[in-house]
Amino acid sequence: MTLLIQEYIDLLPYNTFHFSCVARYFVEIATEEQLQQLLTHEIYISTPQKLILWWWSNMLFTEDTFEGLIIKINILGKKIILETDSNVTVDIWAWEQRDDFVRRSINQGRAGSENLVSIPGTVWATPVQNIWAYGTEAKDIIVSVTWIDMKTSDSKHLLSEECLFWYRSSVFKTQLHGDFVITSVQFCLAKYNQEQYIWNVNYEWVAERTAEIQQQHPEKTPPRCIATAIAQIRAVKLPDLKKIGTAGSFFQNPLVSAKQYEQLLIRFPLLKWRPNQENNVKLSAWQLIELAWFKGHTQNNVGVYEHHALVLVHHGEGKWAYLLEVINLIRDKVQDLFTVQLIPEVNIIPNYAAT
Repeated sequence: MTLLIQEYIDLLPYNTFHFSCVARYFVEIATEEQLQQLLTHEIYISTPQKLILWWWSNMLFTEDTFEGLIIKINILGKKIILETDSNVTVDIWAWEQRDDFVRRSINQGRAGSENLVSIPGTVWATPVQNIWAYGTEAKDIIVSVTWIDMKTSDSKHLLSEECLFWYRSSVFKTQLHGDFVITSVQFCLAKYNQEQYIWNVNYEWVAERTAEIQQQHPEKTPPRCIATAIAQIRAVKLPDLKKIGTAGSFFQNPLVSAKQYEQLLIRFPLLKWRPNQENNVKLSAWQLIELAWFKGHTQNNVGVYEHHALVLVHHGEGKWAYLLEVINLIRDKVQDLFTVQLIPEVNIIPNYAAT
């Protein structure tokens, strides 16, 4: 298949915030062979700026033009690579939709991914961001990651423990940033067994909704009940991507020391928290934003979603510059009130835009 590199393509259809940004060069890759062709192409070699749309549901473009090459990869596929009496290890091509994989796994009687249901985006982003939701991290089910080194064109393989997974981070987001293309991710899921299944419903509202669903539908397995509960909760908290531009949760939950948390409790006794590694405390970014009175805040057709303070939205006809104003207003106010720095979870292009 011939490699076609297009010029001056508007990226509005390729980011869920729905902001316009014109790319100087744009190419879609349908096979690994095309990807290898691209790495030796004159435009690829001579263009300093390159960006792969692996995270298009978690991107904010903050320029009217991108003077580089946008690479959109469309390689799809999946297969079982190992099956035992209790587990199934599957190899999922990185450009499969993550939620399709999760729902398919649940329907096939596999457990372990149910808490990650209804998160938009591709499988690619799963190890990069170490996707996390309702008590489950991607690292809990990832066995290994296969990737291509963009500098050498070599195909490489990292075991889960080599990926340096951390809270919403990994080696791909840090040391290897910009130098890789993940081609597939290997997941290990348990075959559902009623006697061995461990419920992961540590969040009160998830536990309550799951119990209601189980009572209404006793024929449903626990993974199905949990997935249904979380999908319903997300449907209320998150806007419809077809109607409102958003990238979901915009900021990471900040980590503070136990001492700082104790000091904050004096002024904010209802401050929510969760224990974290190295004796740190994880605060809820959404609560900090609510306490800063930004929930539902709107200006110039952009702002904070009325049903969830962690979700920034674009109602249409707005501009990325207006959203940057809101981002910086929120960060400044939270810093002033709590002495806490909010770090964007969304990939901001260019990455210096909201500092």
